Formats: sequence, C-alpha cells, structure tokens
Amino acid sequence: MFVSFLPFSAGAIWPLAVGGIGILTGIVGFSIYRNMSPINMTDALSFFSTCWSCQLFSDVVGKMAQILPQTYKYLANVIIPFALTLTGIWFAWQLLKPYVTSGGGDIDGWSIGGKFGIHLVKLSFIVALLLVPLPRMISSTIIEPAFNVGLSMNYSMSAQDARSNYARCIIATAFADMNNIKNDNSTKMSLNAFSPRFRHNLTCQIANVHQMTALGMTIGWTMLNSAFEERRMHHLMWNTPISPNIPLLLMGSLLLLLYFAALLPIPLYFLEIFVNLSINFILLPLTMLSWLFKDWFPSGGGNLKQTINDVLSGVLGLAMTGIFITFSVMALNAAFGSWQGADILKEAIEQNNATMLIDHLMSTTGTKSFITLVMMGIFMAMFMVMIPALIKSLFNVTVSDKYYQTAKKDLTILWSGAKKFWKSAKK
Repeated sequence: MFVSFLPFSAGAIWPLAVGGIGILTGIVGFSIYRNMSPINMTDALSFFSTCWSCQLFSDVVGKMAQILPQTYKYLANVIIPFALTLTGIWFAWQLLKPYVTSGGGDIDGWSIGGKFGIHLVKLSFIVALLLVPLPRMISSTIIEPAFNVGLSMNYSMSAQDARSNYARCIIATAFADMNNIKNDNSTKMSLNAFSPRFRHNLTCQIANVHQMTALGMTIGWTMLNSAFEERRMHHLMWNTPISPNIPLLLMGSLLLLLYFAALLPIPLYFLEIFVNLSINFILLPLTMLSWLFKDWFPSGGGNLKQTINDVLSGVLGLAMTGIFITFSVMALNAAFGSWQGADILKEAIEQNNATMLIDHLMSTTGTKSFITLVMMGIFMAMFMVMIPALIKSLFNVTVSDKYYQTAKKDLTILWSGAKKFWKSAKK
C-alpha cells in the first residue's frame, strides 16, 4: 500500500533501486579514492594546457594534405582523355547541329571556327592545370601567404610570454611531425597539398586556445574532485559522509562546461575549413570539365566561380579566425588583467595546494574570484562562438560553423535523451 504514495510506479522501483545502488557505490568508491590520492593540480594544469586535441587535428589535416594531390592526379589522368574525347564529339555536333535542328542549311564556318578556337584555348588551359600539382600551387601561392599575414599580425600583437610559448609549440609540433614521417615511409612531404610549417602554425593556433582555457578547466576540475573529499561532503548522523558537496559539484561543473564551450568551436572551425578546401580541390577537375562544356552543363561556369569563392572564403576565414583569437586574449587581459584574486589562485596552483584554492573560493572574498572566473568563461565561450558572425559582419567573409552546430545538436540530443529516460523511469 505504501508504494501508492511514491512518485513512480512499483514496476520502476527495481531499476531505480539498482541505479541508486550503482550511483551510491560509485560515489563511495570515488570518495575513497579521492581521499587516498590527493588532488594533483599541477598535473591537471599540465594536461589542460597541453593541446590534447591538436594531435587529432594534425593527423586529419596531415592525411588530407597527403591524399589530396594523389586524388587530384588520379582524376586528372581520367579527365584529360575524357575531355579530348568529348571535344571531338562536341565539334562533330557543332557541324551536324544545323542539319539536325533545322533540317539542313548553310554552315557558318566563321562562327564554328571561332567557337572551336575558344574551346581549344580553354582545353589547353585546363589540360595544363591538370598536369601540374595545382592544390600544392594554390596552397603555396594563395592560402599559406594569406594565413601568414594573419599570423604575423597575431604574433606582433601578442605578449612576449605568448610569443615564447608559440615558438616552443612550433618546435615541439615539428619534432612530433618528424617522428610521424619516420614511421610512415610512404609520406612524401614535398608532394603534400599543405606544407608542414603551415600545418604546425595552425596546430599551435589551436594550442593557444587550450592555453586560454587551461586555468578555468583546472579550477573546475579541482572543485569537482574536492566535492568528493570526506571533510567537504555532506554528513548525516554520526558524522557519516553521505553525498558529495553539491555547491562545489555544481560550481566545478559550471566552470568546466563554460571553458570547454570556449575551447570547442575553434578546432571545429579550422577542421571544417580544411575539409571544405579539400573537397573543393578534389572536385576541381570535374568543375573545370563542366566549365569547358558549358553548352551541355549550363551551371558549369557558376560552379567554377562558386568553387573559387569557397576557396578564397576559406583562406580568409583561416587568417581572420587566428586574428580574432588574439583579440580575445587582448580583451581578457584588458578586462581581467588587474584581477586581485589571480595571485591567490596562482599561488595555490604553484604550490599544488587544492585546499588553499577551495578554501579561498568558498570564502566570502573568494566568491568574487569565482564570479570573475565565470564571467571570463562566459565571455570566452560567447566570443569564440560568435567569431563566424563577427567575421561575416565586419569583412563579409563566410566562416562555416556547420560542424560546431552539429556537435551542439548532438549534445542537445544526448541531454534530451537523458531527461526522457529519467521521466520514463519515474512512471
């Protein structure tokens, strides 16, 4: 009879009971581990400062840079004879078209000769482009110089410490890339679509974002772990710890989510730009073929123009995104550079003293430090998400955020699924 007063049906008691026991066991187990193993903020800061997403980005871009010229060459070997064959068919059609469409008549030799001459010029131009490593040429003459201009502005506006960190990142990334090349005998760097230096610079741009978010994620991680320390947990009778410290748990989760939201967009922006550039390069031979035979493919000229626009947009998007990352660092330094609570947090992390950090954040004066950290996280997350819109409004350059929107949608679906499961379990 007593089950009728419960907010869920009797059939849901056993799943909830099993789930509750599992959660309680996990809390107790992690609490025991946490009290036996002190919180190591030094290692946490080292991890969050390290570009742990850079290797994935570097591997994807490196493989694309390697595969792209080969795919372009294979397509060119097919497109060239196909274009020559279609040219013969096209010329025969121009000769037969007056008889087929109007039942006969005089052939305008000057008109056909002019069309054929223009067609041969276009054909020669396309064959010449297909015979050379066009992706590497476009990358070295357009993409990389434009990005280097943005990188130079970025470097000149950065502080001295940031320049030193960037130089160390370039060296470390180059050594890692050299080790990968030694392990892959099939890689020929001279034939890659994107030069190693270009890929290293882009990887270190992402590393800059990791450096920006490292402090907030480290403090959030420390607060989450401190919530499971015995002396900070909620206690019942006989001073028995029963639950993690909910305020600490929520505050730490908030910081982690905010700074992760600031970290996520930039790698996805860069990755999407590279994927779009690679697709445009791969489809370029087919696009040029449709432009050559505009009589049969009316949209051929438009497709070629759109491909060129997409390439230029991607190039400028890379450069502008790098510059806006520096703007965000400058804005943070201007807004929070004189933050008084920073010294205490820095001292606690340098001494690897999580107790000092949590005691400060949970105190009356430390509340201001926590609010400042939250405001910094909100600013960074909003600024990073708004970079495509800012670039579009200021420079009329489109930076696609489809990958980021897809990732955000997937996370929303996961959260909605978790809420539906909880509602169904209570029935």
